[in-house]
Amino acid sequence: MFRRSITFWRRNSAAINAKKEPINKEFANVLHQIRNFKPIETIPMELDTPIVINALPSALKLGSLGNLMYENADDNGRRIEWALYLWKLAMEKGNDNAKYNYASCLEKIRGEESAPTQEIVQCFQELAKKGHQLGTLSYADALSKGDGVKKDEEKAFVLYQRCAKNGLRNAFSKLASLYARGIGTPKDIGAALHWYHKAADIGDPVAMSHLGDIYSMGMDAKKDIKKAIAYYEEAAKQNDISAQYNYAVLLISGTDIPTNYRLAEALFHRAATQGHVPAMVNLAQLYSQGCGLVPKSLDLAAKWLKLAAPYDLNAKELLKRSEAELLAEMHTNPSNK
Repeated sequence: MFRRSITFWRRNSAAINAKKEPINKEFANVLHQIRNFKPIETIPMELDTPIVINALPSALKLGSLGNLMYENADDNGRRIEWALYLWKLAMEKGNDNAKYNYASCLEKIRGEESAPTQEIVQCFQELAKKGHQLGTLSYADALSKGDGVKKDEEKAFVLYQRCAKNGLRNAFSKLASLYARGIGTPKDIGAALHWYHKAADIGDPVAMSHLGDIYSMGMDAKKDIKKAIAYYEEAAKQNDISAQYNYAVLLISGTDIPTNYRLAEALFHRAATQGHVPAMVNLAQLYSQGCGLVPKSLDLAAKWLKLAAPYDLNAKELLKRSEAELLAEMHTNPSNK
């Protein structure tokens, strides 16, 4: 749709110019500001269209234009800047969705490891006061972690609960987690199960993984290995690392279910390739010992221990032993050199 609009404009620009319709003053002002927003010599063709001219007087349409620009930005930094600029114009006109997109985009740009700036948190706080669902959820996240604002777990719980009860799916697992750990509210496994089940019913792999944990260990709930396996399997299919790892641990433990080293190897491998250090260590131990149908391979064991060693002291010690064992085997069997 985006490219078709550009093509339409290019084909019909001569006819439109011939009509010499007056340009909306606000549109002209926006183009002027965009030119001076950054050291940009020209504006994108996408902005200079009749569609945009008609859209600018409306805060809603202006926010939609920012969405369109962002959706087609890919990794183009300038277009992301234009999207931010358009969202800011829209939010100044009272568009709350534009304010949310503006703050969320800034947060994403700054990276997950950096705490949100005061401007970002302020946007989310203002949206929460107005009852904006996603804004409320983001403000709850900030309060829960203490990112850009004083940590307040009880207030975060209240906001998560409000979002969840209003049907915001992204809040289900977060609220369940607080109930399960007793953070911001008294511990309540029954309530945790309720919200984890609601999240799992809509396909949330994180919720499924937690349900697997609860049912496999009987954490203040009736132990049910069949349910645990069912939830672990579904979450693992959706590439949830925790489910892959915990299900593999259950399989090698042989507790309440038959031991299955081969399946455990596959699950550990999937988690390890995604950077899960404990999975790397466990996978290495399977290879170093040669468990069940998993053939012994000191080379593979050393490979995974080397990857885990920078992040795990136990892996460093195991690596020393593995390398010593590998060296001894090479001396014993020169054909392996």
